[in-house]
Amino acid sequence: MPVWSCRCVRRPRAMRTPSSPIPATKNSGKSARIIPMKRPNIRIVATAVLCAALGGCMNTSSSRSGDTSFLVGKNGIGEACRAQPGARPEGGTGVQRTLEVYCGNWREPSARVIELTPDMSANAVMGNYASQSWWRGDIDQRLTCPAPAAAKVLDRYDALLMECRRKQGGWPVVALVASVNGAVFLAEGIPVAMSQIENTIGGLAGAIDRSKIEDAGGSRSSVAERLEAQTKFSIGDLSAFENAMRLGQYYNSIREFAKAEDQYRQALAVLMKFQPDDEVNQGILYAHLALQASNQQRFAIADGLFDQAETKLGGADELVRLRLGSYRALHLANQRQYDNALEQAKKVAAERQSVSVAKGAGRRGGDDSQAFGVSDVARNTEILFADMALDTYTQARMQEKTGRLREASAALDQAFGVLGQARMAPSWWRPQFLFLQAELDVDTGSPERGVGRLETAIAEQRKLFSNSRLEVLALLALGKAHAAADRADESLRAFRAAFAISAERSTALPYEVVFPFFDLMLTLAEKSPDKAEAYFAEMFEAGQLVRGTMTSQAIARTAVRMSADRSAGGVIRRLQDAERDHDRAKNELAWMEADPQALPNELDFLRTEVENKKRAVSQLTQEVQSAFPRYQSLLDAPVKVADVQAQLGQRDALYQVIVGEPMSVAFLVRKDGVMAYRVALTTGQVARETKALRSAIDGSQLLEYDVIGANKLFETLMGPAKPRLAGIEHLVTVPSGPLLSLPLGLLVTEPHPRIADNRDYRNVPWLAQRYALTLTPSVRSFVDLRRVEPSSAPQPFIGFGDPLPFTNVDAVLRNRNLPDSCRSEVARLTKLPRLEGTDREVRTVAQSVQASAGSVLIRDGFNHEKVRQLGLAPENGAAQLEQYRIVYFATHGLLPNELNCWSEPALMVSLPEGAPQQYDGLLTASEIEQLRLNADLVVLSACNTGAEGSGGGESLTGIARSFFVGGARSLLVSHWQVDNEATIKLMTELFRKISTDRSKGSAYHLQTAQKAIIADLDQSHPYFWAAFTLVGDGSRPITLSAGL
Repeated sequence: MPVWSCRCVRRPRAMRTPSSPIPATKNSGKSARIIPMKRPNIRIVATAVLCAALGGCMNTSSSRSGDTSFLVGKNGIGEACRAQPGARPEGGTGVQRTLEVYCGNWREPSARVIELTPDMSANAVMGNYASQSWWRGDIDQRLTCPAPAAAKVLDRYDALLMECRRKQGGWPVVALVASVNGAVFLAEGIPVAMSQIENTIGGLAGAIDRSKIEDAGGSRSSVAERLEAQTKFSIGDLSAFENAMRLGQYYNSIREFAKAEDQYRQALAVLMKFQPDDEVNQGILYAHLALQASNQQRFAIADGLFDQAETKLGGADELVRLRLGSYRALHLANQRQYDNALEQAKKVAAERQSVSVAKGAGRRGGDDSQAFGVSDVARNTEILFADMALDTYTQARMQEKTGRLREASAALDQAFGVLGQARMAPSWWRPQFLFLQAELDVDTGSPERGVGRLETAIAEQRKLFSNSRLEVLALLALGKAHAAADRADESLRAFRAAFAISAERSTALPYEVVFPFFDLMLTLAEKSPDKAEAYFAEMFEAGQLVRGTMTSQAIARTAVRMSADRSAGGVIRRLQDAERDHDRAKNELAWMEADPQALPNELDFLRTEVENKKRAVSQLTQEVQSAFPRYQSLLDAPVKVADVQAQLGQRDALYQVIVGEPMSVAFLVRKDGVMAYRVALTTGQVARETKALRSAIDGSQLLEYDVIGANKLFETLMGPAKPRLAGIEHLVTVPSGPLLSLPLGLLVTEPHPRIADNRDYRNVPWLAQRYALTLTPSVRSFVDLRRVEPSSAPQPFIGFGDPLPFTNVDAVLRNRNLPDSCRSEVARLTKLPRLEGTDREVRTVAQSVQASAGSVLIRDGFNHEKVRQLGLAPENGAAQLEQYRIVYFATHGLLPNELNCWSEPALMVSLPEGAPQQYDGLLTASEIEQLRLNADLVVLSACNTGAEGSGGGESLTGIARSFFVGGARSLLVSHWQVDNEATIKLMTELFRKISTDRSKGSAYHLQTAQKAIIADLDQSHPYFWAAFTLVGDGSRPITLSAGL
C-alpha cells in the first residue's frame, strides 16, 4: 500500500505563491506576467523571503526610485544596513518610490519603505492605508495584525503602528504608516530593523541628515529600542526557516519523506530558538514531523510526535486541530488499520463540515486565526474545500483497501467535486485522485477505463514534477492495468519506464506494486522457456529497487551526509537544487498552460526555461559521477546480472528472496545462469515461521529446536533451486523482511526427525554445514565489496568491550532531538545488563591474533569521545582506526525494533561522568559512516535482531552498511546474545583458522568454527553456534599484518 501525506495548500492564482519564479502584474486590466531578462540565478531563499516576508511579489518591470541609496546604521543585532531602491509594489496605487533595507551580507531585505505621492491630507491617508487600502489587504494575506496603535517614529512624528506576526511560523513583523514633514510612508520589516525603517523614512523626508546616520551610530527611538529588545532574529534566520519549510513541503510532495523530515526538523530548531513560546506553530511542525515519521513506518515515534502536537495545539484554531485529525487518519492508514482510519476520516470530515457552517464557508478575509503550514489565509472557502477534499479522498482510499469498492467510487466522485472548488488545493492532488480512480476501475473489472485515467494522471503529474515517485507508482499501476487487459507489450513498456525512473533517482519501491511485474514475467517465462533467462535477468534488476523502510532511511541519511562532504558535497547539493528548480519550472509551466489568458511569449519563455533546467540536471548528474564515483554505490543503485556473475567464482552462487504480498519471489544467480521462481509465503507467514524457529533460542530456557519446521521452510524457500545448487560451496544470501532476523544456516536441508531429548543436534543436516554462508545487505553491496582491495593496515586488531552501564537519558533526548514522550523508551537503556565477560572475550581474541595489550579498550576506556577521536581523521591525515585490519566491538547493539523512538541503529558505548555535551553514549549509524576504517573484518558481538520480524534484521544489515561506508570489507554480527563461553570458543577457532589458513575466505573459516561447535554434544543446539552471520565479502582471505 502506498503511504499518503497531507500537503499544505496552494494559493489561488490571485495570490501568487511566494516561490513562484515569475510574479503577476497588472496590465490594462488584464492578468499578465513580466518575462524577466536573463539575470543572476538567485534561488529560493532570496525570492521566497523577499516575496513572502515583506509584502508579496513586486513588479520587476517598474521603474526604480532614482539613485537614492544611503547607509541607515546598524540594526539591533549589530549588522550594518543600507537603504537602496526597490521595485514598485504590484497593484500599489499612489506610490512615489520604494526603498529596501539590506543588512549584513544577506541578499534579502530586512525592511521595505514605500513613500506615497502627496495627493491627500496626511491624517486621512494614514487612517485609510492602515485600515482598508491595497497595502493593508496585502498585509492581511500574510500577517495577523492587531488594530493600528498611535505611535511616534523618531520620537516626534505621528505614526500608526501594528506589531504583527506572520501566519506561517508566528514570526514578529512590524508594519506602520507614518507622516513625516508632510510625506506619508508605508513600512514593513523585522523588529531588529525598526531603527533602520525610521532612518530610511527620516532620510527620505529630510528629517535626518543621511550623511550623518552612520557616523552617529544610527538613531534609536523609544519604539525602536522596545521592539529591538523583544526579539533578536535576523532576516537570515527567517530565511533559514522559510527555506526549510519549502524544502520540507517539496520533498513531502514527491514522497521523499526522510528528506522532508530533515527539513522540518531544521525549521523546528530555528523556530524554537527564536520563538520558544510559540506553542501553536511548534505544534504545527510537530504534526508535520509525526506524519513524516509515520510515512516511514516509524509508528512509535510518530505516536509520540502526534501527542506533542496535540498538547501544543490545544489553544489553536479549530481548522488547525482538525488538520491534525486528518493527519492521524493518514497515520492509521499507514499502519494498515484501514477501518480505524476510515472512522477517523469520517469523524474529522463531520467536524469540519460543522465548523464550516458555523464559520460561514463563503466568508473571506478579516479573520485573525492561524493557518496550517504555508497557507496565508486560515479560514476561507478554498481552505475548507481543500481539507474536505482530502478527508473524502482518505475515506475513498480506506474503503478501497477494505473492499468496499462501490462506496469508495461514490466517495471519490464526491472528492473530485469538492476538489474542483478547492482552488488552494495542491496541484498534485488531482493526479493522485485520478490514480485511485484508475485503481478502482481495475479492481471492478474495467482495466481499459483505468488505463485511460492513469495515462491522464501521468501526463498531469509530469507537468508538475520530473520523474517523481508518484509518476513511478502511476506507471507501475498502468503496467498492472495493461496486464489485466492482457496487453503484455504495453504492460512491459509501462513497467520498464517506471523502473528506469526509479533506478535513476534511487527511489525505493514497495514490493506489492512490483509484484504484478514479477508475476507477468514469470508467466511469460513459462510460455517462452527459450526467453526465460532474459526475463529472469530483468526481474532480478527490478527486484533490487524493492527496499525496506529502514534501508531507504539509511540511504537517505547517506545522501544527506554526502551532500555535506567537502570534497563532493558542493556538486551534489547543486544537483539536488537543480532537480528542485526543474520541478518548479515545470509546475509553473503547467499552471500557465492552464491559464486561458497566458500570452504565447510567456509560454515559450517557460518552455525554454524547463528545457534549460533539464539540461542543467543532466550535466550536474555527470559531474557528480566524476566527483564522487561511489555515489551510485552508496545509493544502492541496481546492477545487472552480468555484473554479479563477473564477481562470482565457479563454486559461488547468490540467492535472493524478496518477501511480500501476495507471495514472495526468489532468485538464484550462478556464474553460468540465473533463475527466478515464486515462493508461496507472505510477509506475515515468514514472520510467524521466523518467530516459531527463534522461540527455541530467545526464551529464558533453551527449548527444543523445530528441525521439522526448519526443513519445511528450507524446502519452500530453496527447494526449487536445489538442482542448480549442485557443486556450490559458497552461498551469498540476500534475504529480506523477517528473514533478516533468522540466520539461514539453521535451516535444515533434508527431512530429519525431531530432537525429542533437546540435546543431540550433531547429525542434523544444517544449511551451515552444506555451504559457507555470507549475507549481503544488497546485490549492489556484494558487487562493490568484491571489487575493493584488501586492507593494507599495519596492525592486526583493536577491540572494545564491557561498556559502562547507561545512565544519561537526558543527553540522548537532547542530542537526538527526541520528544519527551520518548523518555520511557530511552530509560529502558538504563535497564540493559552489564556485559560481564566481554572484557575476557575481547582479550582472548586479541591474544589469539598476537595483538598488543594496548589494543584492547574496555569500561570507561571504551567511551563515545574516544571512539570518535580514533575514527575521525585529522586534516590531511589518517585516522587511528585505519591502522587496524580487525575491529572488534563487544557491546549492546540497539536496533529500532528494540527502541522505536529513532530510526537509526546504534552501538552502546561508555559515557563517563563529565563527558562533553555532544556525546550521549550511543554511536549511531550516521556516526559510524563518518569513521575512517581500513578493516577487512569488523565484529559486532552481543546484538539482538529479535524474533518478531519487526525490522531488527534489517536494522542489523543497516548498521553493517554504515561500516561499509566507513571502510570495512566485511562484518561478523550476532543475531542474539550468546553464552560467553560459546562465543569465546567460536571466536578462538575462527581467528585460529584466519591466522593459519590464508587460502580461504572468512565465510569458510566461520563454517569450520561452527562445525567444531556442532560436533560438541553439549553445544550442538543452534543457540550456541548459529548466532553469528558474516555480512559482506565472505570469500576474502584475511591477513593479520602487512607482511603476511
